[in-house]
Amino acid sequence: MKKIAKKSVKKSATKSICLVMLIAILLLGITSASAAEIEIFSNEEAGSNANSLILDQDSSGGNVDLVFGNAISEYLRHDGSLFHLSDDLLMDNSNSIQFRDSDIAINSSIDGQMDIDADVKIEVTTPLLDLNGTLDSTGITSTGTVDFSGSDSLIIRQDSDPATNAACTTVGEIIYDTTDLQLQHCTSTGAAGAATWVQVEGSGSHTQNTDYGTIQNTFTLDMDDTGGNVDLIFGTTIGQYLRHDGTFFHFSDDMLMDGANSIQFRDVQLAINSSVDGQMDIDADTELEITSPLVDIIGNLNVEGSGELVELGNNSASDIIINFDDDEGTYQQFGWDDSEEAFSTYYEEIALRTYQGTVPPLICNSLITGMQWMDTETGINYSCDTSNGRSKWLSIGDLSEQGAQPNLCSKGDDLGDNEDCGISMGDRIGLGGDVPQMGLYLPYPATITGYGFSMDSDLCLAGSFDIEVWSTGSNSDDNNYSLETTVAAGLTGEVYNSNSLNVDLNGDQYYIFGLDNNCNKDLREFSINLYYRWRHE
Repeated sequence: MKKIAKKSVKKSATKSICLVMLIAILLLGITSASAAEIEIFSNEEAGSNANSLILDQDSSGGNVDLVFGNAISEYLRHDGSLFHLSDDLLMDNSNSIQFRDSDIAINSSIDGQMDIDADVKIEVTTPLLDLNGTLDSTGITSTGTVDFSGSDSLIIRQDSDPATNAACTTVGEIIYDTTDLQLQHCTSTGAAGAATWVQVEGSGSHTQNTDYGTIQNTFTLDMDDTGGNVDLIFGTTIGQYLRHDGTFFHFSDDMLMDGANSIQFRDVQLAINSSVDGQMDIDADTELEITSPLVDIIGNLNVEGSGELVELGNNSASDIIINFDDDEGTYQQFGWDDSEEAFSTYYEEIALRTYQGTVPPLICNSLITGMQWMDTETGINYSCDTSNGRSKWLSIGDLSEQGAQPNLCSKGDDLGDNEDCGISMGDRIGLGGDVPQMGLYLPYPATITGYGFSMDSDLCLAGSFDIEVWSTGSNSDDNNYSLETTVAAGLTGEVYNSNSLNVDLNGDQYYIFGLDNNCNKDLREFSINLYYRWRHE
């Protein structure tokens, strides 16, 4: 507060009396503060503009009320022209009502004292100004009667260093510190340097009823561009804050997200939260990118996906190494050796374990080509084979069956009516006749992957012949044989072979193989090799 300089007051004494009367009315209207308060503190640097609380920023009209009180019957309203308060206004401590700027204000610097400040002139316009109390002034100019009564003292002056330069004769004296730009009051009288001057405490606050009040639209802090931090102060000792330094937000303490609440980025699809107790969730709807010279994961790493790939590397010419730290504190390495263009154990021994179980780990497709699996029921090792359109779990090793027939397979005959059209498997067993009755037992489903055929120089000049597999259809060795599948069709020459077959055979049955002769002549002295692998269905 600045000291009122000596100036000529041109208005009547009656106007001065009205001013004092107005002050008295304001003092008498003070009531106690609401019990439920939300306080927002601002640490604006000296000289910066005051912060603003903006209610209903649009221009669509309509009243905006701030409602207070236990019965929510009190309000602050703007009717489009003026502000209205439904009850008395109490300014806590030394807080002021200012006009235009801080140099024109009404406040109470100490208990029992009302201060009215103006840096040029105080003008009171009223038919009657009634002043009850003692008026202490260095000069008063009045065209009427000025009446002061009472014994209270009001002493205000200014000094650049009150603690050193200012004496105090009356407890409660107010002095303005021109260096720190603050009001100080005397709490202990004494000479200069001995008196005790204490800063007049005050705080800017906004109070809202937490049950019924509503702050509409935008609550703006520090909307000017003059710089300076704006803090929201928290804690029982008001030692914690939320601050924006012009670039970033700062929290002075840890942040706790209650329950499953999240910190979101852009939208709800990019978030960090804890969905259940003990679990941290980092979610991204497209990609999660971690950029760091070192990522240290303490704990088990579980990577799940629906046929998705886990990609290591950044498309650059460099090794990709996974280190395995054993119980002796040494690293066992495995990874991609870019210089060799191959996977490498980097000169360390490695033992690969085949997946084991009663069913394949995945459906065989191009994503898992070459994956190995051992069927624990049969002990057969399988591999996912996608070559030549197979996409099947086939045994790792090839099995082969070979047989020859030195006799004639007459034209128009096949295995159903001429035993000499099949490879020789020994003497016939079972029913008599020309149909062969003994075959090889196939315990599991199989897939023929290749065949070889050779024959004497007889050529099929007209028509063609087929290589066929016949089976019993059951695990009974005395059932009649019937056509199971054709291995190769439309043959006419002496030698044929292929390693790209994909011909399935059913398991748990007997089978034989030979020729279906549709040539114009007899075929003689032929041999057939079949190559197959066990197939898991």
